[in-house]
Amino acid sequence: MSIYNIGAMLRELRDKKKFSQKQLAEGICSVTYISKIENGKKMPSRAITTKLFARLGINPDLFFTSLSSADNELYSEHCFELERLIGASAFSEAEHYIHFLEKNHSFYASGEPHQYLMGKRSHILANLYKEFDRAYKLAYRSVRLTKPDFTLETRDSYEYYSINELWSILYMTAASYWKENDHPSGIGYDLPVALSSFVLSHLDKGYLHPSTIGVIYASAVFYLSKSLVSAGRFDEAQTILDKGICYVTRHYNQILELLGKLSLNRSLCFLPEKERDAVLAGKIKISDLSDLIEHTPDEILLFKAGRALLLLSQNPVTIQRYLGDADNDSN
Repeated sequence: MSIYNIGAMLRELRDKKKFSQKQLAEGICSVTYISKIENGKKMPSRAITTKLFARLGINPDLFFTSLSSADNELYSEHCFELERLIGASAFSEAEHYIHFLEKNHSFYASGEPHQYLMGKRSHILANLYKEFDRAYKLAYRSVRLTKPDFTLETRDSYEYYSINELWSILYMTAASYWKENDHPSGIGYDLPVALSSFVLSHLDKGYLHPSTIGVIYASAVFYLSKSLVSAGRFDEAQTILDKGICYVTRHYNQILELLGKLSLNRSLCFLPEKERDAVLAGKIKISDLSDLIEHTPDEILLFKAGRALLLLSQNPVTIQRYLGDADNDSN
């Protein structure tokens, strides 16, 4: 349930159904409690969530995983490994890994895990085998596992989409874009524009927590902007790209700040005792000891990439205190 922004969903659905907070709360909880949920100050229990969404005509079971805690932990580990392989463009290895998962874990036969793997298979079909039609159809079938009446024409009739459903729609986008790009059919880029725009608009509703949508948001911006450029719609593409870069850097900024704090603490562990005690006592700044601090290649690369990305978005931050790089004071 934690991947959903329950408050945002509840508020928008309540408005659409023309329920007051009092009408929604009656017999379930207090009006004050409803207000706190919608403002993100309370996370309701499963029992209350079930009752509230049922009153709004939404099947609450769709929000909850049917996996046991042990299987859910395994599923998370498998997803991490599969994403690592796909992120490294190791599509052949990813395909073998999917075969292994399906053979050795029964929970991939249905539900969210099955939908997840169908989406990844679609991605592999498009990238490894260039079978764009099959990839599109598989991603389409994946969405229909949880939305049986889903079509391109009815996509706006659903109140919300899960992260897996949105990924599947984005895989439909990718397949349709690359098919047109590699083998122009004269249909143009209207379909990938429409699908990727739909994914972005749904993400912008705030139904999913920001921590779950970073990569898919950037991917949707990528395919939408590519489609717009291919269609010669450059001004629209620039607007979308500016929006995407702003979104990514806003969250990257938080990661960069946290990484800086971790690096500071790590640096303290390697400083000579005298200098470390002076830093802890506040007598000197750690940035004054930059010559004594060793940073890993990964840290340095990430900070350099961060500087470039933040400057590109015109949202610079000062990280001189982390790397001791005086050239970045003006940033």
